[in-house]
Amino acid sequence: MKMKDLKDLILNLEITERKTIYTTSKGEEIFVYKPSKPSATLKHADYDPRRNFQIFLKFPNKREFRPNHLRLLLDLHLKRLSDKNKSNHIFSALEKIYEGDDPVDFADKLKDLNFRMQIDSSVLNIYYGQLFMIEQDINWSYRKTQCDPPRSYLMGYIRMVHSGEKEIDRLLWSATRNPPPKKWREKYRCNE
Repeated sequence: MKMKDLKDLILNLEITERKTIYTTSKGEEIFVYKPSKPSATLKHADYDPRRNFQIFLKFPNKREFRPNHLRLLLDLHLKRLSDKNKSNHIFSALEKIYEGDDPVDFADKLKDLNFRMQIDSSVLNIYYGQLFMIEQDINWSYRKTQCDPPRSYLMGYIRMVHSGEKEIDRLLWSATRNPPPKKWREKYRCNE
């Protein structure tokens, strides 16, 4: 689903509603859930429960869990180390998804990309990567932030992983505390 349509769908979910967004050919499910109560980290004066949603990943025969941005960044790092040329396909797809394209359009091209080191499939990366970007757009759109659009926060760190310029431990630590440097939030060319 394109980013704008998916944002609208998520914003229109009822509190406590769960909605499957993507299912892979291997039976993996990515769904969103709108909780009735905020987590401790979201208890602030401008909290709006209609904007809050959680992203879940469910593998067949396993318990569902909430992946986070760091999982995506670490997985992209491992894939880049395993095969830089193949990983460029994922980074390129994420750039296009950042611009609003539908990740389903890239799934067939990425479904057979396997890496020596990886946490999740490349298809899962683009599916939940899009949802993390939407999460930032929805939850930061009404706050003052250096990142415009708000999803450029995550995309900036994805670009930094792609560049390989910063050690992954320092990059992950930084991603939990500070926006990426401006040069990574602006237009960037991903060579495929």
